[in-house]
Amino acid sequence: MISPPITEVYKLIANQDYDWLDLLASGNKAPDATGKYTSILIRNADETPDGIRNNRSTLIRFRIEIQIFFKKGFSQNIYEKRQVIEDLLQDDGWILSDERPPVPDPKTQQTFMTIYFIKNYRRK
Repeated sequence: MISPPITEVYKLIANQDYDWLDLLASGNKAPDATGKYTSILIRNADETPDGIRNNRSTLIRFRIEIQIFFKKGFSQNIYEKRQVIEDLLQDDGWILSDERPPVPDPKTQQTFMTIYFIKNYRRK
């Protein structure tokens, strides 16, 4: 059985003891609308069947989106924090597929970064 990739990544990040991370969430809504907390939002970006053999898909390629929202006045290096998350997921078999530059959130004015990862799961 395939574990939902969002759940897998959520647990992977939650099991770390990051002193700079205040909130972790999955789904479509950012966990903080005040800008007072550094948070990570994990979302499913795409699911694509792959590895077609005999008219059957043998793989599912999952693509997830991770947004890191840095609280206002965050004093640490945001690129280093992104690298920590990238290394964690790549060590777990995820492939970095895209990075977006830091931009301000229009609602909270927090700086946030978006990164995308892909991973293939074999169907049983």
